[in-house]
Amino acid sequence: MEKLQQTEITEGDATPMTQMINTPMESIDLEALFLDSESLPSPPLTVLEVIRKSDDPDVQIEELAKIIEVDVALSVQLIRMANSSLYSPVSEIKSIERAVTTLGLRSVRLLALTTSIRMLVPDQANAFDTSEIRRRMVVNGALSRRAAGMVERRVTDEAFTCGLLTGIGRIVLAMKAPDVAKAMVAEFGRWPTLNGERQYLGFTSDDVTTTLIRPWGLPSSLLDAIEGRSAPIDESSNNLTRSLRIGLLAEEALCGPDSGVSMEALLSQTKEDLDLDEPQTIEMLVESEAAVNEVAELLQFSFPQASAFSELLLEATTRMQSLTMEAHEAMVRGNRELEELSTRNAELRKKASTDALTGLPNRGSFDAALEQLANSGAMVNRSTEGGALLIIDLDHFKSVNDVHGHAIGDDVLRAVGNRLGEMTRSRDLAARFGGEEFVVLVESVDETQLAGLAERLRRGIEDIQIALPNGEMLSVSASIGAARCNEPEVVSAATLITTADARLYEAKRAGRNRAVLTSP
Repeated sequence: MEKLQQTEITEGDATPMTQMINTPMESIDLEALFLDSESLPSPPLTVLEVIRKSDDPDVQIEELAKIIEVDVALSVQLIRMANSSLYSPVSEIKSIERAVTTLGLRSVRLLALTTSIRMLVPDQANAFDTSEIRRRMVVNGALSRRAAGMVERRVTDEAFTCGLLTGIGRIVLAMKAPDVAKAMVAEFGRWPTLNGERQYLGFTSDDVTTTLIRPWGLPSSLLDAIEGRSAPIDESSNNLTRSLRIGLLAEEALCGPDSGVSMEALLSQTKEDLDLDEPQTIEMLVESEAAVNEVAELLQFSFPQASAFSELLLEATTRMQSLTMEAHEAMVRGNRELEELSTRNAELRKKASTDALTGLPNRGSFDAALEQLANSGAMVNRSTEGGALLIIDLDHFKSVNDVHGHAIGDDVLRAVGNRLGEMTRSRDLAARFGGEEFVVLVESVDETQLAGLAERLRRGIEDIQIALPNGEMLSVSASIGAARCNEPEVVSAATLITTADARLYEAKRAGRNRAVLTSP
């Protein structure tokens, strides 16, 4: 049974709003959530040992590395994270010992905990879909890290880890009290802000988080920052707490039910702590979307595709400006900035997926298209007309550069790119694979159609004429290796590439300027 309770809600420094909230008659006991400790999320023993050992001033790098290396999955994830753009090492890190030496004990301790977070967060918790929680975790972690990088770079790792950890409390609520969590989400339309949680539950998910992680042995400064991020910021607040406060408000502006209220509080906080005005804050958030996506990929978090940050911020600023008529002029200015940023963002996304020299999609675009093809089951259903891959390598291209110079070599690559773009269907993908190699990913072709396409592409490249400075014309040729998804040896995206690549080299060995579609 529920009662209707009138509650005053305040978020940040915004004007209080009065709204009606349905609150359960029987309140939830915070302590009751932790009665069955064995069913609660907990890091692997390896991570807990790393946290404990990192506090030992006499611990040796080799000793810490050996502890981590025992957990192979953790080691792989930690090295992957250490090599990401979040840490941008000078050279590739290939071992745990190198990671500890390069990043330092403090960073490795936090990084080990960060990489283990995926193990703590199930996709479903007692029939409760955690996708929104996972999304808000990565938004919070990435934005807290970005803010820390602007106020005090020394605490970026702490801000990143704490920002991610703040979502663990919501996971515990979903696991231990799924019916209450569902009712609360239904009441607010999505997972509420911390103030909404406090009004509905009598405590917040941050309270759950700190109660859960306190026995893990983390520094008290991290717990204090998580506990303090929802309180008003004053002169006594340290930079870690300030960074987490900005991460919290950014998460609530982008993902919360009261985006306008949270946006107003966020703009006030970024002005105070980062000296950013509204357009600069919006630009910072839009630019952070790539980091959010990278964190999600590194943690192997998947969730439904959401609107672009520029669109979410446009909605948030619109709601914020509707709170007061006096802010109309600022809304128009902010919307114009957002539209410009949205256009720039679209241009940047296109630029990031395009090879600058040839204008074709780049390797990243090809990898994404190939993964999509593999996920569609193309390597499993074995239909007569399935997908196929052609790998095209220009013959003797090195000699073109050596004899005629790299400018002529670039002209050749551009001409080949144009020819491939002209000769492939709109539903197929022609891309630059790297160097003088190109790829064409084809949908729905049988063996005869693939052979015809390969021959047309070979002839099309052979017909290219490049004008040389002396008036002569330069011709080029290409060798092609192709493989179809429905061939017995093709069982994955990787084997599709290796099969086509092996046939490419067979074409080279057979004299070049030819296409090979079958294995010898």
